[in-house]
Amino acid sequence: MKIEIYISGKITGLEPTACRAKFAAMETKLKSIGAHTVINPMTLGIPNSWSHDEAMKLCMKVLRERASSIIL
Repeated sequence: MKIEIYISGKITGLEPTACRAKFAAMETKLKSIGAHTVINPMTLGIPNSWSHDEAMKLCMKVLRERASSIIL
């Protein structure tokens, strides 16, 4: 079975560099234990100019269309 995991977690209001590092560390860990595809929302190319609602719409679309699992 192909495992496609979406990483979910708080981003809004957090310091961007620390947030990217936290999500990257989880991505690395999931890949090391056999996840075929890890979807990291910090790498979706969401512009800083987007509102929270715009960003969430894209994240939810990606989650619905590409992920078979979610990790919080």
